[in-house]
Amino acid sequence: MLNNVIGWVTTLQKYALLIKRRRELNILQVYDASDPIEQYRVPAAGRCRIAFIIPGMPAYSGGHTSILRLGTYLCRRGHEVSYVSYEPVSPDRMRRNAIINFHQFEGQLLPPSGLDSSYDIAVATTWLSAYHLYRHRHRYGYKAYFIQDFEPAFYPEGDLYWLALNTYRMGLHLISLGKWNKIRIEGATEVRNVDWIDFPFEKNQYRIVYVPKRPADRIRIAVYFKLDTKRGPHILLQALERLACELAENKKACDIFFFGAPRYLKLPLGRNLGQLDHRQLRDLYLSCDLGVVGSFSNISLVDYEMIASSLPVVEFVNGSAPSFFQREHVILAGTDPRGFVDAVMPFLMDTDRLNAMIKAAQAAISTKTWEAAAAQFASILGIGTHSGSLSQEGGYFV
Repeated sequence: MLNNVIGWVTTLQKYALLIKRRRELNILQVYDASDPIEQYRVPAAGRCRIAFIIPGMPAYSGGHTSILRLGTYLCRRGHEVSYVSYEPVSPDRMRRNAIINFHQFEGQLLPPSGLDSSYDIAVATTWLSAYHLYRHRHRYGYKAYFIQDFEPAFYPEGDLYWLALNTYRMGLHLISLGKWNKIRIEGATEVRNVDWIDFPFEKNQYRIVYVPKRPADRIRIAVYFKLDTKRGPHILLQALERLACELAENKKACDIFFFGAPRYLKLPLGRNLGQLDHRQLRDLYLSCDLGVVGSFSNISLVDYEMIASSLPVVEFVNGSAPSFFQREHVILAGTDPRGFVDAVMPFLMDTDRLNAMIKAAQAAISTKTWEAAAAQFASILGIGTHSGSLSQEGGYFV
């Protein structure tokens, strides 16, 4: 009887999700593979009206923070930038959350009606936003796609996987954040003309400082933790439990601080600090001895922020990190608990080795700023710097 009830509940949940997704995915009906996107170049010397097409503006979103940073530096190069949500959300709520994500952002925040305006350049930012761009393609001049992750991998190989993968075939100018997405796209499709910009960090919030690590009997570990499987939550918990035992056997205590997930989430070890603002993150990084990030999809902004804050980083060797870092920059650990511990312990027992890694990693990222990334992005699009920016610090809103 109980199994029957569970079966019915599961079926109803799947049906409710199907109905919800059907409403969300009605936009997919606009796509016609036989009607590819036409591109119209904008004058390289002119001020451009640029629209990033986004799914709302949730707070504490790394992806939205990256879009705000890229757009802000394009504003500072003299262009007029808008962030247009295809999801219904009030500008006031977008503003509040945008300030949480990046309080110095510049540009306009627009509701879905902004999709009906004309722009010199329109930029998709997620696979679903690419379909919204396609729907309004005749209103836009040049059409691009800022790819922050290989989104097809977020789904089992079914309908959503293929719908996401097909966005790379629409004829948009593909620009990847880092080279890893380019490798995945070219490996999964016939597309070969994927451009990319360096994965950057925000130097104004995370200034590079070197603070040498000292031998200590208590190790403080900061862990970026999300329930998304792409962040390896189950593997991280198992590996950290094993690491805590190994440290105890070597007469060292450890304090583990998780951040990134909702604070109400109860974890089997350590302390869950919840979702932190940039000041709180900086303080946490500077107070810890080791940072742990799991990246089975594209790496996180957290990796670079930790490194800038003099925190050595542990990443999975089976994830995307090897596409961004050499072995002297981060600790590349296995995905089994024993392999994880074997990779990390030699560094925790040798602070000279740990400090050498911090210095090497900081040298490697020192020039990879959002300002430089925006310059790369503009160069790829063929637009320059225009004097007399229309934007103002703190953003302006409609």
